[in-house]
Amino acid sequence: MILQNNRRRGIASLPAVLAMVVFMVAVGVGLASSTFIQVSTSAGAAQSSQALFFAEAGARDALQRIARNKKYLCDVSNPCYAIDFVPSTGCSNNDGCARLTVEGDDTNKTITSVGQVKRNIRTIRVSVTLDPLDASGEITATSWSEI
Repeated sequence: MILQNNRRRGIASLPAVLAMVVFMVAVGVGLASSTFIQVSTSAGAAQSSQALFFAEAGARDALQRIARNKKYLCDVSNPCYAIDFVPSTGCSNNDGCARLTVEGDDTNKTITSVGQVKRNIRTIRVSVTLDPLDASGEITATSWSEI
């Protein structure tokens, strides 16, 4: 009789141990998936910030081209030019580039710069006014915004 009672007490601990193991595995899987989601989200945010930086750099490059040639315009149906920020892959693989267009007339121009890193695309639009009466050719950015 004593031997039978000892066996029954040992059987009760087996489901408790199994339940604890299942709980620990569930917590581990939850932590691992949460970590994976946070890492991928922060990587996407970093790439998005980099795409914005590339778009801003492209807009500044277009402003320099306008400063050198006040009549500078390019085709708006396609980007006029692209700037590769990642030398070997750049715009061909969308690893890091800016694509630009400049449209308008002799006194008002609009620069559109699209920065891209992987799937992250950020666009900057700059409206520029040129003073035709000013001998120095003053250029004024009337608006600078992300669209």
